[in-house]
Amino acid sequence: MLSDMLRSIFLRKKSSLSFEEIQILQLVVQQTVISIESLDSVPQKGKSRLACEMTEDHLKELGIEAPTFLIETVVDASLHLFHELRPLRDAVSLKQILA
Repeated sequence: MLSDMLRSIFLRKKSSLSFEEIQILQLVVQQTVISIESLDSVPQKGKSRLACEMTEDHLKELGIEAPTFLIETVVDASLHLFHELRPLRDAVSLKQILA
């Protein structure tokens, strides 16, 4: 039953993304950005391009075809948010260490 629902979401061809596909796009981008940010050998500008390519590959594996501009926009927003929240994450981690 669940597999039929997933198949219907991922296998239909249409011009716009469903709400579920947009949520999947966001989750894939978030996980990709977290993974790529741990790579010290990749320059910052290269991380955005790599995240876009990896996201597009993952979405294709799931049968989701998202426009390139949408993937780039979500990746850039996620990278920006990741960097903006870094001081907060570091402060929370330090607080947990000192506790």
